[in-house]
Amino acid sequence: MASRIRQLADRLLWLPSYPAFREAPARFASRALGFTLREKFVSAQDVEFATDDGHVFVSPPDNVSSFIAGVFGQRDLHVYRFWQRQLRQGAVFLDVGANIGLYGVPAGAVIGPRGAVVCFEANPRTFRYLTRNLARNRRANVTAENLAVGAESGEIRIATGARNAGEVHVATEVEAGEVVPMVSLDGYCADRGIDRVDYIKIDVEGFEAAVLSGARRVLADNPDILVQTEYEPAHLARYGDSDALERLLRAQGLAPFALAWADGAATPIASLDGYRGEILWSRRDLAGMRPSAVDGLGRSGRLDRVPAGVD
Repeated sequence: MASRIRQLADRLLWLPSYPAFREAPARFASRALGFTLREKFVSAQDVEFATDDGHVFVSPPDNVSSFIAGVFGQRDLHVYRFWQRQLRQGAVFLDVGANIGLYGVPAGAVIGPRGAVVCFEANPRTFRYLTRNLARNRRANVTAENLAVGAESGEIRIATGARNAGEVHVATEVEAGEVVPMVSLDGYCADRGIDRVDYIKIDVEGFEAAVLSGARRVLADNPDILVQTEYEPAHLARYGDSDALERLLRAQGLAPFALAWADGAATPIASLDGYRGEILWSRRDLAGMRPSAVDGLGRSGRLDRVPAGVD
């Protein structure tokens, strides 16, 4: 009981640091309280919730991504707003680190029936939630793959965070882990005849550089590709070279952009020093596509403080 109350307090204290909270503080505080009470005191096992675009999800408890989506209406509001402006009908979207489908399900709706989403989720338990959510939302244009993604095909060990059911990462040498199959994006796309990719989203807790090392041909063959990565230096350092991600993408001619919480407008990032959050990498000048008026709800996806139990 004490740990549940402590987590509820941690979440409520964290809320004001989340940029989207400023849009409707009372509404989001009420949602956070309701979600956590259902998760901790009502739900026997699974947690059910809906996002603001009408999609419904079932989640394991203590999945931080589910908490954020359930409270704020999407996993990352600024990214969703960017999609609505820039992600075209019929696009091909690769979701690496798909969790329970909080990106794959809405992406499938945004790109329409002529588009295609491939969701890669390495954790077998999380993958089962992913497939349930695709079925619940009738996302026929989304394919789910119970695979890890890295620099090459083979096998790899994964570990799950102790306090966040959705935090799955490639196990380090000192960690115990579950062995799962792994593919490269280049190999997967070649094997399945995917000759165009418009958007890659990668959230793999610091293993992003390895994923992109296995996607060099995909990056080279798609000049207008957009790549979305989580940027968390502490996670990147887990695998040695924390600068490898930026170096690899810049070598491919892609530059980093931050997205405004207000409307998803893109702003160039001059330096990644001190930056944390989502980044859109592009060869195009995304800043030239932003609207002329932007309100004062924040200029990037950076989070300044993450409390215990909220990643």
